Amino acid sequence: MTDDSLRGLRIIFVLPGFQLGGAERQALLLAIGLRQEWFADTKVWSFGKPDGRVIELCEINHIPWRNAMESPPVNHWKRMLAYSLRFGVQLRKVKPSIILSYTTWPNLLCGLSWKLSGARLYVWNQRDEGLGMTGRAIEPWSIRLTPWFTANSETGSTFLQSRGVRPSKLSVIHNGVSLPLAQYNRQSWKNRLEIDEATLLVVMVANLQKFKDHSTLLHAWQNVCQQLPIGHKAVLALAGGFHGTEALLKTLVNELNIGSKVRFLGAVDDITGLLETADLAVYSSISEGLPNAVLECMAAGLAIVATDIPGVREAIGKDDFSMLVPKGDYQKMASNLLLLLQDASLRQKIGNQNRQRIKNEFQPDMMVNKMAHWIIQGLQ
Repeated sequence: MTDDSLRGLRIIFVLPGFQLGGAERQALLLAIGLRQEWFADTKVWSFGKPDGRVIELCEINHIPWRNAMESPPVNHWKRMLAYSLRFGVQLRKVKPSIILSYTTWPNLLCGLSWKLSGARLYVWNQRDEGLGMTGRAIEPWSIRLTPWFTANSETGSTFLQSRGVRPSKLSVIHNGVSLPLAQYNRQSWKNRLEIDEATLLVVMVANLQKFKDHSTLLHAWQNVCQQLPIGHKAVLALAGGFHGTEALLKTLVNELNIGSKVRFLGAVDDITGLLETADLAVYSSISEGLPNAVLECMAAGLAIVATDIPGVREAIGKDDFSMLVPKGDYQKMASNLLLLLQDASLRQKIGNQNRQRIKNEFQPDMMVNKMAHWIIQGLQ
């Protein structure tokens, strides 16, 4: 196959919304790569309010985008079926060749509707361990109607196979990581965070939602604040959009009396600048496929204290998992954070290992080319 194999084929990426998360970053990276390197006609469709970083990045990279319809009734299977019919008809009007969807309900929706669109191929992209699928009545139908699958992790692959997906129809394709140039330098970020040069910065990049388990992290951070030796200063920055848990988390911060040591940043456009300013990363999520935020921290050369879950192990990919902690174990998390905060040489050693792994295993062109060849195989 040559790079002309996808030339001119209209590929519709279906995303849940226009806010930028890990799945959306990967979809955009692939859409750009398929357009620039494989000459495909890529477009992005999403739902809900047409406002968010996804739109900005589409326009910067000349990717046409569309606000498809109102958000679907994902908790009502009969209404979801009716919605999928309307969505399939809408897709049919633009004559797609290929449809790629990301995250749970776009996958379910496109599985039900893709044949109505007249597309030659639909690819379901599994981005997590499948927790969002639990109890959804339309799941078996949607999976049965889907011809081609990818997962970004072995845990995602295992989940799909447990739902009856044949291995011959499924490929594990790891995320590609590409950090853009920083918008602001270290001093600008220090000023924004209201910290001096001597204060160490610990960062977690994740939208504020229940699976990310920020509450365990905040309890760990209280221990860190109490045990950090005199003369050491550190601040925790939480970078991610607010998805319904921010009020509870801010209340918890006040109850733990750590308000001066925590920064809620909301969605951050300049992730690279933030990571280049940080001294250490932390990730408390309890469920992931292959967490893009962890990979981005690794690409920035940061050591990471994280929950010991399969997706994180797959990302780190080395025998030494000593910085990983059991789910919900805030005391162990605090212990590992304290160790790294007090040992700059160890932080640097682990950070260098992490950066090298990204260079070896998670380059964007590797992801784009593997996806392109998998799509071509599905078209045959």
